[in-house]
Amino acid sequence: MIDHVRGGVATKEAALLEMGLWVRDGATPWQTLLAATRHGAEVCGVGAELGTVEVGKLADLIVVGANPLEDITNVRRLQLVLKEGRVVSDKRLLSGIPRPEEVSS
Repeated sequence: MIDHVRGGVATKEAALLEMGLWVRDGATPWQTLLAATRHGAEVCGVGAELGTVEVGKLADLIVVGANPLEDITNVRRLQLVLKEGRVVSDKRLLSGIPRPEEVSS
């Protein structure tokens, strides 16, 4: 999601609410995710830096606890948040999901 008003909790909540409304009003979860990421970045003029996971782009992304393509509200189940390639929030221990270093081979 493109965060138009930097860092605000209200902004995140508004974006998540809007995604739910898109799906409620007929968009598929896939269309909604594209609109909130790739297409949002392109419209804002930052598609070369943000919006998709690619080499050379800023690594701003979230990892969620369930598939948002099955239920768009799963985008609210944040497990891991990366900003510019750095972990800024990690809730995996709280949810019982083991970290890679905790999984034995």
